[in-house]
Amino acid sequence: MTREEAIKEFEEQKQIPGTPAHSMCHMLKTAHPITQQKFEEKAINMLIMGSKFASEMTKAGNDPEKRAKLVVAIQEASSGIIKNQSDDDDLPEDLFNAKDL
Repeated sequence: MTREEAIKEFEEQKQIPGTPAHSMCHMLKTAHPITQQKFEEKAINMLIMGSKFASEMTKAGNDPEKRAKLVVAIQEASSGIIKNQSDDDDLPEDLFNAKDL
């Protein structure tokens, strides 16, 4: 999923009641515009990461070695998010780059 595809998906989901995007935007409708923008950017990054994760899981199939490498990549990515994320930082687009698996 490209960034443009994720933005389009997020914008579509914002219009559908009951979706996480719709709920998030509804809760943030009175928040400062910068706060709204930051939350939307984080949600779009999560869509991209989720898509990449699903793709890599499919590629790994039932191969225990590939799945183990994928688990390590996920742990390293999540560790980096926790250690390095601040309110002013956006997640890098290649945060979950599992091409080498």
